[in-house]
Amino acid sequence: MAHAERLAPLVGGFKVNDLLDTCGVQIVRDLKQFGRLVMADPKIYDTPKTVANRAAAYCDPQTGVGASLVTVHASAGVDALVAAVQSDGHEGDTHSILAITVLTSFDEEGCQEVYGHPTKAMVLRFARWAALAGCHGIVCSGQELGLLAKHPELKRLKRVVPGISPAWFQAELKDQKRTMTPKEALDAGADYLEIGRALFEKGDPAQNAQRILEEIGFDPTARGGGCGMGDDA
Repeated sequence: MAHAERLAPLVGGFKVNDLLDTCGVQIVRDLKQFGRLVMADPKIYDTPKTVANRAAAYCDPQTGVGASLVTVHASAGVDALVAAVQSDGHEGDTHSILAITVLTSFDEEGCQEVYGHPTKAMVLRFARWAALAGCHGIVCSGQELGLLAKHPELKRLKRVVPGISPAWFQAELKDQKRTMTPKEALDAGADYLEIGRALFEKGDPAQNAQRILEEIGFDPTARGGGCGMGDDA
């Protein structure tokens, strides 16, 4: 929580994944106290009914913890995405479900091995499923943003981009294959950036966040918050 308190004025929100395993869903409630977006990242993949039950535990404001965003694997299928969207307890176009497309740890060879098609083809397919299901947005690498921008039917989907690291940290992303710097991703059309290791693995997280903001020319006081998301702050 100490990291979250220091980073809150500098970031747009917090993403939690492995902390959901060690701390439980309560970590979402704890982070919401800082007045920032909280993205729960369980990457749910299951049958539609189970996807709905698990998603509701995170995003339904009545029965769950009220996470701002919750991730579900698009590869679970359109029915599973629809089930997640219908479980979130929101009215109108305020769904909190994000569809995971192709993990940024996959290169072309890895994507072919798992899905049998090129990365961009699969990301486009999954994005269309997300739009059809009524998802709030998708998670994709910055390298697919240009392709997605060419398809008007995907315009309303928010783009959350992981595999993000400033130039001075790129060498550390050994398990990430499709990466971009923060400025490159924003210029390409990203709505949210997932930045974790560059904040926490070397030096002071708040100073690292400030350095990233300066690199992209962003003033966190201009709109009441930063543009990125701390990962497991």
